[in-house]
Amino acid sequence: TLQGPGTSIETFGIRQAPAMHEPILMDFASILRYPREKWRKREYELFRWTVEPQVLVFDFIDYDTQAAFLKRLAFFVEKDGYQGRLLTNPELRELHGWNAHDYRAEDLARFFSSALETGFTLNPEELELRDILLAEGIIFRNGEGGYGFHNGAVISISRESMGYLRRLFLTHEGFHGLFFTDPGYREHTARLWDSFAPV
Repeated sequence: TLQGPGTSIETFGIRQAPAMHEPILMDFASILRYPREKWRKREYELFRWTVEPQVLVFDFIDYDTQAAFLKRLAFFVEKDGYQGRLLTNPELRELHGWNAHDYRAEDLARFFSSALETGFTLNPEELELRDILLAEGIIFRNGEGGYGFHNGAVISISRESMGYLRRLFLTHEGFHGLFFTDPGYREHTARLWDSFAPV
């Protein structure tokens, strides 16, 4: 049995399951193999990456569920022409998000601060995400009417993706998660980038 935050524990010989939103500590290979029937929620399972425990990993049941949690965030953070805007559900309906996601703590705090400051109504799924981030200490309510942030990141994949794409997406998003949370990794990638000859 894995030991650490979010893992099952043995107490007096009785196996205790982690709380509903407590991330399960697990490596990527095990996340990809984790049986759907063991999920604690129908819509997703939540993990904490063993390599970088400050990275939370959502495995969603399908793209629609993933979009309910993360699509508005995708446009707010990184979609050209939409950055910094909180799009309404009708505006989002005909737009394509991502099939996998990655977000650093700073951008998560900006998103929820913007919604709070403007009185924007978020989906129940987005509020659930916010509560998870608060519980994990990735973001926190500051004294200025918004949210601050600590080190951390969120990445996600979906069960709707084919197996080889799930492996590819999780690896790709994992590198983003490391970049967001590990200063040494950021410095290493910057040195590699600077070493490339100009085109």
